[in-house]
Amino acid sequence: LEANVQTRRDGSSAGYGLVTYESVAQASEAIASNNGIDINGRNVVCRFNRETTYNRSDAAEPIAENNTVYVGNLPWDVDSAQLAMYFPNHLEANVQTRRDGSSAGYGLVTYESVAQASEAIASNNGIDINGRNIVVRFDRS
Repeated sequence: LEANVQTRRDGSSAGYGLVTYESVAQASEAIASNNGIDINGRNVVCRFNRETTYNRSDAAEPIAENNTVYVGNLPWDVDSAQLAMYFPNHLEANVQTRRDGSSAGYGLVTYESVAQASEAIASNNGIDINGRNIVVRFDRS
């Protein structure tokens, strides 16, 4: 296990870090339990490093296309009704909440078909909502 905060040329934090685990399974568990948590008012985004390739038998499976999309990096003040306005023709749109009822910084939007979910991803990934660029992809669950 190794953890390193990435830095800029001037030595200041680049705003992200890389953590290495002994197995993809351990990394997957860490992502599942830490993605979306709040650290000092910032919503943490945990994912596999895009530069890593997996040639091992325990490699993570790609996300299967399905009719539910994950919407991440949501502003704290966006609720389910507001989320629904950005994703027309949905069956259900819910901002996920923590135990205390506050926003977890992400939501799930369900469509009738995979095709509609794909269209929502293509149309909305990276758009700005209240000053934050959202991340839209197929849901992992």
